[in-house]
Amino acid sequence: MRFKGCFFSRPSAVEDAGVIGRLPWKKLGLPDLRDSSGERLWYAVSDNFKNSPRTTCTSPGQPGCLNSDTPGSLTVRNSNGTIVNDGAGTTGAMAVIIAPGSVLTREDGVIQVRDAANANNPVNYLDIGNGEDNTTFANGSTDGFINGVVHGADNVVLVNDRVLAISYEDLMPLLEKRVTSEVANCLKDYAADPLNQGRLPWAADIVASAGGVYSDSASTRFGRLPGTFINTVASSGISPMKNGWTALCNVNLGSWWPNWSELVFYALADAYKPQPIPPLPTCGLCLTVNPPSSVADKRFAVIMAGRRLTGVSGGQPRSTVPNKSVIANYLEDQNATPADDVFSANPSGSTFNDHLLYQ
Repeated sequence: MRFKGCFFSRPSAVEDAGVIGRLPWKKLGLPDLRDSSGERLWYAVSDNFKNSPRTTCTSPGQPGCLNSDTPGSLTVRNSNGTIVNDGAGTTGAMAVIIAPGSVLTREDGVIQVRDAANANNPVNYLDIGNGEDNTTFANGSTDGFINGVVHGADNVVLVNDRVLAISYEDLMPLLEKRVTSEVANCLKDYAADPLNQGRLPWAADIVASAGGVYSDSASTRFGRLPGTFINTVASSGISPMKNGWTALCNVNLGSWWPNWSELVFYALADAYKPQPIPPLPTCGLCLTVNPPSSVADKRFAVIMAGRRLTGVSGGQPRSTVPNKSVIANYLEDQNATPADDVFSANPSGSTFNDHLLYQ
Protein backbone atom coordinates (compact mmCIF):
# COMPACT_ATOMS: atom_id res chain seq x y z
CA MET A 1 0.00 0.00 0.00
CA ARG A 2 1.31 3.41 -0.88
CA PHE A 3 1.31 5.86 2.00
CA LYS A 4 -0.33 9.24 1.36
CA GLY A 5 0.27 12.42 3.35
CA CYS A 6 -3.30 13.74 3.11
CA PHE A 7 -6.38 11.65 3.81
CA PHE A 8 -9.29 14.07 3.47
CA SER A 9 -11.12 15.27 0.36
CA ARG A 10 -12.65 18.68 -0.15
CA PRO A 11 -16.41 18.70 0.41
CA SER A 12 -18.78 18.43 -2.57
CA ALA A 13 -16.00 19.15 -5.09
CA VAL A 14 -15.88 22.78 -3.93
CA GLU A 15 -12.35 24.22 -3.87
CA ASP A 16 -12.77 27.45 -1.85
CA ALA A 17 -11.66 27.62 1.76
CA GLY A 18 -14.38 27.78 4.37
CA VAL A 19 -16.99 25.81 2.42
CA ILE A 20 -19.35 23.24 3.88
CA GLY A 21 -20.33 20.21 1.81
CA ARG A 22 -21.65 16.69 2.00
CA LEU A 23 -19.49 13.94 3.44
CA PRO A 24 -17.96 12.21 0.35
CA TRP A 25 -18.96 8.75 1.57
CA LYS A 26 -18.44 7.01 -1.76
CA LYS A 27 -14.91 8.37 -2.15
CA LEU A 28 -14.13 7.28 1.40
CA GLY A 29 -15.47 3.79 0.78
CA LEU A 30 -18.24 4.18 3.37
CA PRO A 31 -21.89 3.12 3.28
CA ASP A 32 -24.54 5.77 2.75
CA LEU A 33 -24.49 7.01 6.33
CA ARG A 34 -27.57 8.78 7.74
CA ASP A 35 -28.39 10.39 11.05
CA SER A 36 -31.39 9.57 13.24
CA SER A 37 -33.61 11.82 11.11
CA GLY A 38 -32.60 10.01 7.94
CA GLU A 39 -30.38 12.81 6.65
CA ARG A 40 -26.99 12.38 5.00
CA LEU A 41 -23.98 13.79 6.83
CA TRP A 42 -22.22 17.09 6.16
CA TYR A 43 -18.51 17.78 6.32
CA ALA A 44 -15.81 20.44 6.43
CA VAL A 45 -12.03 20.10 6.39
CA SER A 46 -9.19 22.26 7.64
CA ASP A 47 -7.17 23.98 4.92
CA ASN A 48 -4.06 22.29 6.30
CA PHE A 49 -5.51 18.84 5.57
CA LYS A 50 -7.51 19.34 2.39
CA ASN A 51 -6.77 17.14 -0.59
CA SER A 52 -8.02 19.38 -3.40
CA PRO A 53 -6.09 21.52 -3.96
CA ARG A 54 -3.50 19.70 -1.88
CA THR A 55 -0.73 21.63 -0.14
CA THR A 56 2.63 20.45 -1.48
CA CYS A 57 5.67 19.53 0.61
CA THR A 58 8.67 20.11 -1.67
CA SER A 59 11.33 19.66 1.00
CA PRO A 60 11.36 18.76 4.72
CA GLY A 61 10.19 21.44 7.12
CA GLN A 62 8.85 23.78 4.45
CA PRO A 63 5.33 25.28 4.36
CA GLY A 64 2.86 22.77 2.99
CA CYS A 65 4.34 19.76 4.79
CA LEU A 66 1.80 17.67 6.64
CA ASN A 67 3.05 15.89 9.77
CA SER A 68 2.79 15.77 13.55
CA ASP A 69 3.38 19.52 13.83
CA THR A 70 0.56 20.45 11.43
CA PRO A 71 -2.35 21.92 13.41
CA GLY A 72 -6.00 21.64 12.54
CA SER A 73 -7.57 25.04 11.87
CA LEU A 74 -11.26 24.52 12.68
CA THR A 75 -12.94 25.72 15.86
CA VAL A 76 -15.63 23.60 17.52
CA ARG A 77 -17.71 24.72 20.52
CA ASN A 78 -19.85 22.69 22.89
CA SER A 79 -23.53 23.48 23.35
CA ASN A 80 -22.70 26.12 25.98
CA GLY A 81 -20.53 27.99 23.51
CA THR A 82 -17.24 26.98 25.14
CA ILE A 83 -14.41 26.32 22.70
CA VAL A 84 -13.32 22.68 22.70
CA ASN A 85 -11.14 22.78 19.57
CA ASP A 86 -9.46 26.13 18.98
CA GLY A 87 -8.77 26.76 15.30
CA ALA A 88 -6.90 29.94 16.17
CA GLY A 89 -4.56 28.02 18.50
CA THR A 90 -2.94 24.62 18.63
CA THR A 91 -5.98 22.43 19.30
CA GLY A 92 -8.03 23.06 16.16
CA ALA A 93 -9.94 20.22 14.51
CA MET A 94 -8.62 18.71 11.28
CA ALA A 95 -12.15 18.11 10.03
CA VAL A 96 -15.73 18.00 11.27
CA ILE A 97 -18.59 15.67 10.40
CA ILE A 98 -22.09 17.02 11.06
CA ALA A 99 -25.36 15.16 11.50
CA PRO A 100 -27.95 17.84 10.62
CA GLY A 101 -30.91 16.47 12.58
CA SER A 102 -34.54 17.21 11.81
CA VAL A 103 -36.00 20.35 10.19
CA LEU A 104 -36.35 23.47 12.34
CA THR A 105 -36.63 27.22 12.02
CA ARG A 106 -33.19 28.78 12.26
CA GLU A 107 -32.46 31.59 14.69
CA ASP A 108 -32.24 33.96 11.71
CA GLY A 109 -35.83 33.10 10.79
CA VAL A 110 -35.09 30.78 7.86
CA ILE A 111 -37.50 27.84 7.77
CA GLN A 112 -35.54 24.84 6.57
CA VAL A 113 -36.84 23.21 3.38
CA ARG A 114 -35.31 19.94 2.25
CA ASP A 115 -36.85 19.19 -1.11
CA ALA A 116 -34.77 18.39 -4.20
CA ALA A 117 -34.37 22.05 -5.15
CA ASN A 118 -32.85 22.89 -1.74
CA ALA A 119 -30.90 19.70 -1.07
CA ASN A 120 -27.44 21.25 -1.45
CA ASN A 121 -28.03 24.48 0.46
CA PRO A 122 -26.55 24.05 3.98
CA VAL A 123 -28.93 26.66 5.40
CA ASN A 124 -31.69 24.09 5.05
CA TYR A 125 -29.79 21.59 7.19
CA LEU A 126 -27.41 23.37 9.57
CA ASP A 127 -28.29 25.74 12.39
CA ILE A 128 -27.31 28.85 14.41
CA GLY A 129 -26.85 29.10 18.16
CA ASN A 130 -24.88 31.18 20.68
CA GLY A 131 -23.69 33.36 17.81
CA GLU A 132 -22.23 30.44 15.83
CA ASP A 133 -23.63 29.61 12.39
CA ASN A 134 -22.75 26.08 11.27
CA THR A 135 -23.16 26.95 7.59
CA THR A 136 -20.03 29.13 7.56
CA PHE A 137 -16.57 29.04 9.12
CA ALA A 138 -13.14 30.59 8.76
CA ASN A 139 -9.92 28.60 8.95
CA GLY A 140 -7.54 29.64 11.71
CA SER A 141 -10.13 31.63 13.63
CA THR A 142 -12.76 31.17 16.36
CA ASP A 143 -15.51 31.33 13.72
CA GLY A 144 -16.33 27.64 13.51
CA PHE A 145 -19.03 25.20 14.59
CA ILE A 146 -21.27 24.60 17.58
CA ASN A 147 -22.46 21.20 18.76
CA GLY A 148 -26.10 20.74 19.67
CA VAL A 149 -28.45 20.57 21.31
CA VAL A 150 -28.70 24.35 21.96
CA HIS A 151 -31.91 25.79 23.41
CA GLY A 152 -33.15 29.35 23.22
CA ALA A 153 -35.97 31.20 24.96
CA ASP A 154 -38.90 29.06 26.08
CA ASN A 155 -36.69 26.01 25.60
CA VAL A 156 -36.97 26.27 21.79
CA VAL A 157 -34.33 24.16 20.00
CA LEU A 158 -31.99 26.45 18.08
CA VAL A 159 -29.36 23.86 17.15
CA ASN A 160 -29.91 20.15 16.72
CA ASP A 161 -26.76 19.59 14.65
CA ARG A 162 -24.39 17.04 16.15
CA VAL A 163 -20.77 17.89 15.35
CA LEU A 164 -17.99 15.31 15.52
CA ALA A 165 -14.52 16.85 15.49
CA ILE A 166 -11.58 14.88 14.10
CA SER A 167 -8.63 15.99 16.20
CA TYR A 168 -4.88 15.40 16.44
CA GLU A 169 -5.49 12.61 18.94
CA ASP A 170 -7.84 10.84 16.53
CA LEU A 171 -5.50 10.79 13.55
CA MET A 172 -1.86 11.71 14.12
CA PRO A 173 -0.83 8.85 16.46
CA LEU A 174 -2.03 6.44 13.77
CA LEU A 175 -0.06 8.24 11.06
CA GLU A 176 3.03 8.36 13.27
CA LYS A 177 2.84 4.61 13.82
CA ARG A 178 2.39 4.02 10.09
CA VAL A 179 5.38 6.19 9.16
CA THR A 180 7.56 4.55 11.82
CA SER A 181 6.53 1.12 10.56
CA GLU A 182 7.39 2.04 6.96
CA VAL A 183 10.87 3.20 8.01
CA ALA A 184 11.48 0.11 10.16
CA ASN A 185 10.50 -2.08 7.21
CA CYS A 186 12.98 -0.22 5.00
CA LEU A 187 15.76 -0.95 7.48
CA LYS A 188 14.79 -4.62 7.82
CA ASP A 189 14.66 -5.07 4.03
CA TYR A 190 17.99 -3.30 3.62
CA ALA A 191 19.69 -5.54 6.19
CA ALA A 192 18.19 -8.62 4.53
CA ASP A 193 19.63 -7.77 1.10
CA PRO A 194 22.44 -10.25 0.25
CA LEU A 195 24.84 -7.38 -0.48
CA ASN A 196 24.47 -6.06 3.05
CA GLN A 197 24.85 -9.27 5.06
CA GLY A 198 22.76 -7.92 7.93
CA ARG A 199 24.51 -4.54 8.08
CA LEU A 200 22.72 -1.17 8.09
CA PRO A 201 23.56 2.30 6.68
CA TRP A 202 25.07 5.25 8.50
CA ALA A 203 22.56 7.89 9.64
CA ALA A 204 22.27 11.42 8.26
CA ASP A 205 24.01 14.01 10.43
CA ILE A 206 21.64 16.00 12.68
CA VAL A 207 23.05 19.42 11.80
CA ALA A 208 23.43 18.72 8.07
CA SER A 209 19.92 17.30 7.80
CA ALA A 210 18.57 20.33 9.68
CA GLY A 211 19.77 22.29 6.66
CA GLY A 212 18.17 19.85 4.23
CA VAL A 213 21.13 17.54 3.50
CA TYR A 214 20.11 13.93 4.14
CA SER A 215 23.25 12.15 2.94
CA ASP A 216 24.65 9.40 5.13
CA SER A 217 27.49 10.62 7.32
CA ALA A 218 30.52 8.41 8.02
CA SER A 219 30.65 6.97 11.55
CA THR A 220 27.27 8.52 12.39
CA ARG A 221 25.12 6.02 14.27
CA PHE A 222 22.35 8.41 15.29
CA GLY A 223 20.61 10.98 13.16
CA ARG A 224 17.84 11.33 10.65
CA LEU A 225 17.12 8.66 8.06
CA PRO A 226 19.62 8.93 5.15
CA GLY A 227 18.58 9.42 1.55
CA THR A 228 21.94 8.65 -0.09
CA PHE A 229 24.52 6.01 0.88
CA ILE A 230 27.93 7.21 -0.31
CA ASN A 231 29.74 6.83 3.03
CA THR A 232 27.96 3.56 3.80
CA VAL A 233 29.29 2.02 0.59
CA ALA A 234 32.79 3.41 1.17
CA SER A 235 32.94 2.11 4.75
CA SER A 236 32.07 -1.43 3.69
CA GLY A 237 35.29 -1.76 1.67
CA ILE A 238 35.91 -4.61 -0.75
CA SER A 239 32.42 -6.05 -0.18
CA PRO A 240 30.35 -2.94 -0.89
CA MET A 241 26.94 -2.53 0.65
CA LYS A 242 23.89 -1.55 -1.40
CA ASN A 243 23.95 2.14 -2.36
CA GLY A 244 20.25 2.82 -1.71
CA TRP A 245 17.04 1.50 -0.26
CA THR A 246 15.58 -1.71 -1.66
CA ALA A 247 12.63 -1.75 -4.06
CA LEU A 248 10.43 -2.80 -1.14
CA CYS A 249 11.10 0.45 0.75
CA ASN A 250 8.12 2.80 0.52
CA VAL A 251 10.10 5.98 1.23
CA ASN A 252 10.93 5.68 -2.48
CA LEU A 253 7.27 5.83 -3.50
CA GLY A 254 5.14 8.89 -4.09
CA SER A 255 5.61 12.25 -2.42
CA TRP A 256 4.72 11.41 1.19
CA TRP A 257 8.19 11.05 2.70
CA PRO A 258 9.35 14.74 2.64
CA ASN A 259 6.38 15.52 4.89
CA TRP A 260 7.86 13.38 7.67
CA SER A 261 11.64 13.09 7.18
CA GLU A 262 12.49 15.94 9.55
CA LEU A 263 10.70 14.18 12.44
CA VAL A 264 12.08 10.65 11.99
CA PHE A 265 15.32 9.66 13.75
CA TYR A 266 17.37 6.51 13.44
CA ALA A 267 19.79 4.84 15.85
CA LEU A 268 22.20 2.14 14.67
CA ALA A 269 23.93 -0.43 16.90
CA ASP A 270 27.72 -0.44 16.61
CA ALA A 271 27.68 -4.17 15.84
CA TYR A 272 25.59 -3.58 12.69
CA LYS A 273 27.38 -0.52 11.30
CA PRO A 274 28.87 -0.49 7.76
CA GLN A 275 32.18 -2.36 7.77
CA PRO A 276 34.00 -5.07 5.79
CA ILE A 277 32.94 -8.67 6.38
CA PRO A 278 33.68 -11.08 7.91
CA PRO A 279 32.77 -11.05 10.72
CA LEU A 280 29.02 -11.11 10.26
CA PRO A 281 27.24 -8.71 12.64
CA THR A 282 25.86 -10.06 15.89
CA CYS A 283 24.74 -8.34 19.04
CA GLY A 284 27.49 -7.54 21.47
CA LEU A 285 27.61 -3.79 21.05
CA CYS A 286 23.87 -3.24 20.59
CA LEU A 287 21.24 -0.71 21.62
CA THR A 288 19.08 -0.70 24.74
CA VAL A 289 15.45 0.41 24.72
CA ASN A 290 14.40 0.73 28.37
CA PRO A 291 11.52 0.55 28.93
CA PRO A 292 10.71 -2.12 27.97
CA SER A 293 14.01 -3.86 28.72
CA SER A 294 17.47 -3.08 30.11
CA VAL A 295 19.08 -5.68 27.81
CA ALA A 296 21.33 -4.28 25.06
CA ASP A 297 19.94 -6.43 22.25
CA LYS A 298 18.53 -4.05 19.60
CA ARG A 299 20.04 -3.69 16.11
CA PHE A 300 18.33 -0.39 15.39
CA ALA A 301 15.65 1.96 16.67
CA VAL A 302 13.37 4.23 14.67
CA ILE A 303 12.12 7.19 16.71
CA MET A 304 9.26 9.37 15.53
CA ALA A 305 8.99 12.77 17.17
CA GLY A 306 5.44 13.70 18.11
CA ARG A 307 4.18 17.27 17.91
CA ARG A 308 5.99 19.97 19.85
CA LEU A 309 5.48 19.69 23.59
CA THR A 310 5.20 23.28 24.74
CA GLY A 311 5.32 22.16 28.37
CA VAL A 312 8.81 20.70 27.96
CA SER A 313 11.68 22.99 28.95
CA GLY A 314 12.42 25.27 26.01
CA GLY A 315 9.14 24.48 24.25
CA GLN A 316 10.80 22.42 21.49
CA PRO A 317 10.99 25.14 18.79
CA ARG A 318 11.43 23.76 15.26
CA SER A 319 11.17 26.79 12.99
CA THR A 320 14.84 27.55 12.18
CA VAL A 321 17.88 25.54 11.11
CA PRO A 322 19.54 26.00 14.55
CA ASN A 323 16.28 24.77 16.18
CA LYS A 324 16.21 21.74 13.88
CA SER A 325 19.80 20.89 14.86
CA VAL A 326 18.89 20.29 18.53
CA ILE A 327 17.76 16.74 19.29
CA ALA A 328 15.90 17.81 22.45
CA ASN A 329 13.62 19.98 20.30
CA TYR A 330 12.17 16.73 18.92
CA LEU A 331 12.82 13.88 21.35
CA GLU A 332 12.42 13.40 25.09
CA ASP A 333 13.86 11.43 27.98
CA GLN A 334 16.73 9.09 27.01
CA ASN A 335 15.97 9.56 23.32
CA ALA A 336 17.35 13.10 23.54
CA THR A 337 20.77 11.81 24.69
CA PRO A 338 21.64 9.10 22.15
CA ALA A 339 25.40 8.93 22.74
CA ASP A 340 24.99 6.21 25.39
CA ASP A 341 23.02 3.93 23.04
CA VAL A 342 20.13 3.83 25.53
CA PHE A 343 16.63 4.83 24.41
CA SER A 344 13.15 4.74 25.93
CA ALA A 345 9.65 3.79 24.80
CA ASN A 346 7.52 5.44 27.49
CA PRO A 347 3.75 6.00 27.32
CA SER A 348 2.77 9.28 25.66
CA GLY A 349 1.91 12.20 27.91
CA SER A 350 2.61 15.88 28.48
CA THR A 351 6.39 15.39 28.73
CA PHE A 352 6.95 12.48 26.31
CA ASN A 353 5.36 11.67 22.94
CA ASP A 354 8.03 9.85 20.93
CA HIS A 355 6.97 6.70 19.12
CA LEU A 356 9.60 3.92 18.78
CA LEU A 357 10.00 0.78 16.74
CA TYR A 358 13.11 -1.35 17.07
CA GLN A 359 14.61 -4.71 16.28
